[in-house]
Amino acid sequence: MSEFLSPYQMGKVLDGVIPANRIARPNFLQTWFSRVEYKSTETVNFDREFQAKNTVAMYVAPSIDAPIMQLQGYGTQELRFAYVKEGLTSPDWEEINQRAIGNDFGNVDVMANWVENIRKKLAYTEFNFENLFELNAANILTTGTHTATSALHPSVLYDFGRTKVTTGVDFAKGYVPEVNLTTLTPTGGSAGSRAWSAVGGTPYKDLIVACNTVRRRNNVTAVILSNNAWDALEADITKNYATAATLTLAVDNRIALHVLPIVEKYQDLNFRRSLNLGDGTMVDIFTYGAIYHDRLTGVETNYIGDGKMLVLPSKESGIKVYGRIMHPDAGFAPLPRYVNTWKDVKSGKQESEIHMNYLMGHTDINSVACWTVM
Repeated sequence: MSEFLSPYQMGKVLDGVIPANRIARPNFLQTWFSRVEYKSTETVNFDREFQAKNTVAMYVAPSIDAPIMQLQGYGTQELRFAYVKEGLTSPDWEEINQRAIGNDFGNVDVMANWVENIRKKLAYTEFNFENLFELNAANILTTGTHTATSALHPSVLYDFGRTKVTTGVDFAKGYVPEVNLTTLTPTGGSAGSRAWSAVGGTPYKDLIVACNTVRRRNNVTAVILSNNAWDALEADITKNYATAATLTLAVDNRIALHVLPIVEKYQDLNFRRSLNLGDGTMVDIFTYGAIYHDRLTGVETNYIGDGKMLVLPSKESGIKVYGRIMHPDAGFAPLPRYVNTWKDVKSGKQESEIHMNYLMGHTDINSVACWTVM
């Protein structure tokens, strides 16, 4: 019977360390805001057209004056930046005077541990920024709005004015950027009778309406469903559209060439199927179960909530704008990040604050459709 090695004997055997699994970065939705700009102004203007209609020309007799051409109206939103800071301090003696991951037993390199501690804190700071971007993107794409607020920051509301359908008459017209089926009263029906969990729910037909809404202004890139919405859609397809259920093109090639690189990069993004919209157009359907934790309470929350269907267009309309860093050592310049570091000469304690001043916006929010379906 062999004898277990002591920790010090094991230290002579191990050349490295097997790290714990890293959390995959949940940064899928923020890729729809990949356009980056820098502004030195205090505010950013977002222009958008409204009352856009496809009008036809008029027949006018030769002796009658022609009607005056009217351009579509537009409105301007003046948005202010929201400021973000993360603070970190150099570690205490107790933190660095102990064996770190990968170190040999009985051999503590305190300065190396000090540097590694700071490096990890900086890395996690960047992860926190990326999580904030993802939450910002999720809010804008699903609700057309985002509120930047905390106990340490004044509340700033960003509302990009997505069209919300609330009546059965408007819903029947087939242009539905946003709707809540659980509260909608369809023509000739009762409130909530069109929800996907109701007997009268029609998930596959609703998916086509949502995609056609986006296609009026853009191309459909992907459809994102919450897990329960996906279950309802798949049940509807299997029961009522058996032929459509088989219309998944080259699924092995899609998985090998398209899906695997995505799931390697994004947390809990799952390809479900490619689905025919009825005119030969195929759309890829995913579920996205990525989560974040509230900074103060630790509560775990999904970026895409239950009962949601999100239809995403191409990515040129989302924008991320960096504003001025409010610190003289940064020259008050617009920068993506600024690290302000100072040191207590007497104690040797080093402290840092990482600054960011930004906003995220969408210049064509009606090209994104988000329905509450359950």
